[in-house]
Amino acid sequence: MVNKKICAFFAALLLIFSFMELARAPAEGAFKHQRERERREHRHRREEPQRDSGWKDEDESEPARVEPSGSVGEVVRLSNAERRKARLGDLRVDDELMAAAAKRAAEIPPLFEQTRPDGRSWDTVLTEYGVKSYNSWGENILYNTSGQAADAMTQWMNSPGHRANILSGNYTHIGVGVYQSNGKTYFVQLFVGR
Repeated sequence: MVNKKICAFFAALLLIFSFMELARAPAEGAFKHQRERERREHRHRREEPQRDSGWKDEDESEPARVEPSGSVGEVVRLSNAERRKARLGDLRVDDELMAAAAKRAAEIPPLFEQTRPDGRSWDTVLTEYGVKSYNSWGENILYNTSGQAADAMTQWMNSPGHRANILSGNYTHIGVGVYQSNGKTYFVQLFVGR
């Protein structure tokens, strides 16, 4: 009687393990197929060409740039439109120049000069923000009450010195800063040539 109970117990265990094994085998097969499909998709994604999500520099040694937006982006766009009319290459956006231009735009409301509030020359902002390896540099500053980038560009293009900076063949990169204070919008363009 005990032997029959033990045999029945082991038979039941064997039956349970068999069902478990049968249930596990298709699941493992499904997981194996899922893992293989994921590997193929990952390999396909790596081989797929990268899509350009923004502004790509002509110089492939530099990373792709995302075009700035708002008034800053409009100043960049309009500056390059003027350069194209003059058959010049586009100015490339430079992250360090953008940061330096934003700083300069915030500095100029009290003085509106090409001197920094502490008395140093405007171009010390380039070193302060890590702008390197340039052989020419320039700055345009301006304010208006309309707050419109198009108005700022019209004013700059009607001023011989500012126009010369925008259309200089010596410059290759641009940074733009825009700052609003007391009903006025201050615009800054920083240029460097590399």
